[in-house]
Parts: sequence; structure tokens; C-alpha cells
Amino acid sequence: MSYLVQAALAADNDVRLRITACAATVLSAGEDPSAWVQSRLWQFSAFPGWVKAFKDADHATSGADESAITDRMILEAVQSLHSPPETDTSPAE
Repeated sequence: MSYLVQAALAADNDVRLRITACAATVLSAGEDPSAWVQSRLWQFSAFPGWVKAFKDADHATSGADESAITDRMILEAVQSLHSPPETDTSPAE
């Protein structure tokens, strides 16, 4: 993974807008998708396969290239980050 490419990915406005559009369909009413995405951009940029996809696409238009980081990749990442962390419900020993 290239941290330089990861940083460019996290800063890409088209990627941010696409993630926000997806988040607006997944988040609960009352959650601000823009703020939610903004606070997680680095987590999105570290998702498996994202840096490679972004790097392999034309760097000038990578974020807008739906064949690079696909809508499916975005949806899976949004759902993964939106899911509450699993808690251990087993009785204490």
C-alpha cells in the first residue's frame, strides 16, 4: 500500500461525495451523512482494495471513475463502518 496514494484517496472530493451519497441511503434518520463520512475518510481510504483500485485508475479522475472504486465497494465499506461493533454477551466468569 502506498500512503501517498491513500492520502490522495482520502482527499479526493469525488470519492467523498460518492461515499456521502451512499451513506445517505444507509444511515438512520437524523444522522448527518456528510459529517459521518468526513469523520471516517481515512478508514475508507484504508479499506482493502481501495488504494490499488484508486492507483490503477487515471489519477486525475480516479474518484469519479465508477469502475475503479465501485459503488459495491462503497456500499460494503459504508455498511461495515456503520455496523455497531460486536459486543461479547457471554456471562462474565
